[in-house]
Amino acid sequence: MAENVNDSTYQNGNGKSSTDIAIEIEEQDKKEREERRKQREPPIVFPNSVNGDMQFFEELHQYMLEDEGSWALSDGFLSFVGKLLNDQNFSPELRVRLLNVLAVAALISIDEQKSLALFVCNLFENPSSSEWLLYISEWDCGSGNISNIRVTTKIAENSLLSENEMLQNYGSAIVHKLACKEVKSVVINERKLH
Repeated sequence: MAENVNDSTYQNGNGKSSTDIAIEIEEQDKKEREERRKQREPPIVFPNSVNGDMQFFEELHQYMLEDEGSWALSDGFLSFVGKLLNDQNFSPELRVRLLNVLAVAALISIDEQKSLALFVCNLFENPSSSEWLLYISEWDCGSGNISNIRVTTKIAENSLLSENEMLQNYGSAIVHKLACKEVKSVVINERKLH
């Protein structure tokens, strides 16, 4: 007659059950893995570099979320942004997210945009101020030259592309008023120069 032997209660010659042996083997494997983990080389880190970069993230946080103003951004912030945008070791996704954050930072509020677009619309009411809006002579603006007509058309463009219906209306009005006006420029007669 065959005897029913339960594996968990079966004892080997040492008096241990197979379950106890399995537990001991598992614990020994766990200890060996832990020992190997401890003996590995420590990771190479540059905490000073990370802490420096964290300062710029904190500055951006203060500027964007705590409404601290641009004074919160230190002199090195633009270099930090340049590093993130130009270093090929960073993923393209990081660059896209950074540019999205910076794009939001560059925007003025919807109410400010509406006020500015309304102001430009109303400037077309008077002939002299509407001529001023269409003035094409360039003037220096920090990183390059700009003209009144460029500013006017940029305000119209951004208003038209807005998701805000009122801004779209203002943008349409500016474009209509631009289409109805004649752009005036200063033409220098070459004969007068000689």
